[in-house]
Amino acid sequence: MGVAMAIKAAELAKMCNVSRMTVDRALKNKKGIKEETRLRILKMAEEYGYRPNFLASSLSTGTTHSIGIIVFDLYNQHFSYMVNAMEKYLSEQGFLSYICISDKNPERERQLIDDLCDRKVDGIAFVPINISSEFCEHVHAKGVPVVAVSNRLKGFPFVGGDGAAAVYSGMECFYNHGYRTIHFVCPPMRFKNQQNIYTQEDRLNGYLSFIKAHPEVHGEVITTSDYIDRLVRLVSNPEERPGVFCSSDHYTLMIRKRFIELGWDLNKCCYLMGFDGLDYLNHLTPRPTSVYYPAEDIGRAAAQMLLDIIHGHSADREVLLPCPIMQGTVKM
Repeated sequence: MGVAMAIKAAELAKMCNVSRMTVDRALKNKKGIKEETRLRILKMAEEYGYRPNFLASSLSTGTTHSIGIIVFDLYNQHFSYMVNAMEKYLSEQGFLSYICISDKNPERERQLIDDLCDRKVDGIAFVPINISSEFCEHVHAKGVPVVAVSNRLKGFPFVGGDGAAAVYSGMECFYNHGYRTIHFVCPPMRFKNQQNIYTQEDRLNGYLSFIKAHPEVHGEVITTSDYIDRLVRLVSNPEERPGVFCSSDHYTLMIRKRFIELGWDLNKCCYLMGFDGLDYLNHLTPRPTSVYYPAEDIGRAAAQMLLDIIHGHSADREVLLPCPIMQGTVKM
């Protein structure tokens, strides 16, 4: 049956000879309504092209069924996987997602927070780049439920991977295979106190904790932009084959590329281990070892936590997910 114009909820209720409340229960799959009545309302709603008026609903309920998601970019596999998982979960719960890109720009991030709040989103999940107490106070003053993802933000609920524990486990793997010289490559540390680099700091802390507990193990922490040149000098004539732990697979790949350009045997110069478990590692021969960062699980957990807070349910203030080691094809 063709209809030129979609009907409103009040008209749908009148046509079905039920109350507005009954229509609402049927459309939102709530209890307290007979299945026969529910099916009749849903059939009529579909037949006459009923669409909910979210603007009217927001005015009466104070909610918009919308969520803001802010990440650095979508070029990074982890952010795209994370956002995809969050959007899918939120959509299944009846929420629309505003997906925003901060581009690691603190001012843009702040503006996005303001813009999302102006649009009356019910909550925000974001990977923060800001770290200042003034920014935290600014976000708190908005009065909107917020969950920090991957990077911690003081005073806000947090969901991320347990990077420190994962790196510690990776160091144990090195140690158990006889390595006593293990370098740690973490260039983002040069931005400490300038931007939020919690994820990288957490991974470095795992390395430093292991070194402290095992004084017989030594190595350099490389945080400069010329990390490849510094590492080449360190491993060019080693007394023993060293281990090299990179805080991200990106650095592993850049180092690996230089070694190949130098004509070095990837199985002999050092043992590389990265962090993130990016998909394209599977296309490399030999395949580097990496710690897997569960971006999809983190995105889903962040969405669940945010909705629990919005709905006033009991929610954890912190969720840390394990990051397992993905063993490569290079012999340790």
